[in-house]
Amino acid sequence: MIHIMGDLRETAAEMQRREQELRDKQEQLGQAGKLATLGELTTGVAHELNNPSTTSACSWATRSTSSSSA
Repeated sequence: MIHIMGDLRETAAEMQRREQELRDKQEQLGQAGKLATLGELTTGVAHELNNPSTTSACSWATRSTSSSSA
């Protein structure tokens, strides 16, 4: 009976260790996802700064022309 209780304690401790390991890995995945999203956003912003979208330029020019003629 004592042997069974010892095995149960070991199994419970192992499960707790693995649950903590799983939580740690999930947190790491969440952080990796956030960093990936931030990288994509930064890439998009850098691209727009280096190569402004034609539609934005046309839109801006149209607004400027409309304002000055009014």
